Order: sequence, then structure tokens, then C-alpha cells
Amino acid sequence: MSQDLMIKKSVFPSQPKEKVDFKEFENVAGLMMQLTQLKVSKSFHDIFKGEELNVGRFTILCTINDNPGVNQGVLAKSLEIKRSNMTTLIRSFESKGLLERIVPEDNRRSIELVLTKKGIQIVKEYRPRVLQAEKQVFSMLTEGEYANFVNILHKIMERK
Repeated sequence: MSQDLMIKKSVFPSQPKEKVDFKEFENVAGLMMQLTQLKVSKSFHDIFKGEELNVGRFTILCTINDNPGVNQGVLAKSLEIKRSNMTTLIRSFESKGLLERIVPEDNRRSIELVLTKKGIQIVKEYRPRVLQAEKQVFSMLTEGEYANFVNILHKIMERK
């Protein structure tokens, strides 16, 4: 089989389309949510460019910051992260001095998480930038539309 491309006369219009037609999938919420998530992620990517941080890791730090002493298993379940993956992430944060793991005396199988001063500083530094990027991504929505959108996402997430 030749690696050269065969040149043939195209049966398609000579001007390429700028967009693809998703046909009936344009109304499939799961696909549109996935594409939206990718678009949102791109806007956050620039915030963390050159850092060892990304949106997922930042979300973990923010959640611990907002819930000091949160149980590691509860955190993993709430963020839909496998326990083994969460353990790896938490150990990484701990080795960077961003958080401490506390084992309560009354339940030695439980692990509580708290941010260090360094971890808190990272949250303080990046939170406004992430919130601003969020605002820009959804700037085409009115406040009411945005609130409805977020409420719908909460409703989907709460469904078991």
C-alpha cells in the first residue's frame, strides 16, 4: 500500500465547511456537555500554564480549603475520584507542603485533610483568576440563564 495520498477530483464542495454537522447528536445533552467542558477547560488551562497545577488539582485544594478536616474518602466520593487516585494526589500535595493528613485518635482508619499556609496561599492566589475565567467563558449568558444552567447541572449531579 502506497504511503502517498491519491489525488482525486473531489465530489464535495470546494469550500471546506468551518463547522461539522452533528445532525441529531446536536440535541444530545451528553455530547454537548462534553464539548462545553472541553471549551471551559481550555480557558482554565492558560491560568495554570507552566505550573504543576491544573483545574482538577486546584478544585481539590479549594474543596479542602472550604471544608477543613474533610475526610479523604468523602472528598474522593464527592469529586468522583477513585480512592486510589485520590491517595496519590493527596500524597503529592503533602510532599509539596500544600496539605497535612491528620489521623484522628478516635478513628485511626479515617484521614482528615487540612491545607498548610502554602496551600491556602495557592487557593487565594488562583481562585480570583479561575472565577474571572469562568465569567468570561459564560459571558454570553444573562445572570438568569447562568443561574438556571448551574441549577440544572446541580440537579444532574444530585441524581443517583
